[in-house]
Amino acid sequence: MPGKRYTPTALFRLGAVAFIVITTLLAREAVLRPDNLLSIFVVGLAIVTVFMILGAFAEAEFDGTTFVYRVPLRRTHRFELRQIEHLEIGGRRMRALIIGYHPLDANGLVDGARVIYVNLVPLNDQLDLYEQLGGASEHDG
Repeated sequence: MPGKRYTPTALFRLGAVAFIVITTLLAREAVLRPDNLLSIFVVGLAIVTVFMILGAFAEAEFDGTTFVYRVPLRRTHRFELRQIEHLEIGGRRMRALIIGYHPLDANGLVDGARVIYVNLVPLNDQLDLYEQLGGASEHDG
């Protein structure tokens, strides 16, 4: 049975659209008035915009045992509750889940020496997800 799906908040998606608009306007300005400093700034902003757009299409799923987090063109994170080492909600303006988990080794055993941290984008119903993950985790931060 598939688990509950969590998608980015409308505010986060609106932010991604705003980044697209601002980057496009600044890129247009950089083409009309060539300036090295502005061009460097636009390239940096374009990189951030790409990550925002990809994050706007992120998806998390939790079935009560296994958590899966997917972002297009990026690594999929899949782990079970027993692998969670750290769990918190962080951020100032757009609060989001930060999860640290122990990956599995080549034999399928939990590698307690390593921790992989995943910074999720702000998700709808993320407090519900936090409670579900934290309530069953031995280590929550």
